[in-house]
Amino acid sequence: MDEIQINLIHESANNRERAVVDVASMFNDININSKTVVAQVNEVDTLTGKIEKSSIDILNRVTDITKFTEDVSVSVEKVLTGATEQNNRIKNIVESFMVLENLVIDLKDLTMD
Repeated sequence: MDEIQINLIHESANNRERAVVDVASMFNDININSKTVVAQVNEVDTLTGKIEKSSIDILNRVTDITKFTEDVSVSVEKVLTGATEQNNRIKNIVESFMVLENLVIDLKDLTMD
């Protein structure tokens, strides 16, 4: 073998060695990037869990507010019903006083005669 062929063989070996190093470097980069992606997926999963918990908390609070509002509505309705009943009783009392007044007038007229 002559020197040119030997140089070509060495150059070819060096090229292969560089290619192997380059491929190994790429696999290393892929590995690092994969670990980064996994870490980001875990972070997104954690954030999603927090959002889900917050959503459940908000839903529970809205449910509590709705229940409270319904209770207040029932109470207001009872108060209004009580006020209406009291109004009717006062009306009956006023009517009774009017009847009493008429009876007093009639009695007075009878005693005057």
